[in-house]
Amino acid sequence: KDLVLSPFIKATVPSQEVAQRIISRSTLLKHFFLQLGEAESMEELVKKIDHPKIEEICEKGKSLKVLVERINQKRAGKQSNLELINFLMKNVIPLETPVDLKKPDIILKLYIHYPGLVEEDEEPFKYSL
Repeated sequence: KDLVLSPFIKATVPSQEVAQRIISRSTLLKHFFLQLGEAESMEELVKKIDHPKIEEICEKGKSLKVLVERINQKRAGKQSNLELINFLMKNVIPLETPVDLKKPDIILKLYIHYPGLVEEDEEPFKYSL
């Protein structure tokens, strides 16, 4: 019951260039993600997010797309993906950032982690952006 299934391994690397070199030499590793925050609720996530880093990432003129990915759950939970995206856009993303769903400059992913394989109505245990 204490086992949490996750496809992620957390690692700290000194720079994006180092991460790219590691990926180029790996056969199983596909991506490195910059984690901006992690919490047990969306409200806590907003408080813990590195807001100066978000503002740096969302430079003026760069377009944005926000995706929601649920880990260990196939169907949407109690909150729809659109509700979660709107919550992030209202509370985290700088107002002047344009949205482009087809060819964005930046893609932010909200990961919703569920413990193990869960039932439809089970609550997530962690949110990360």
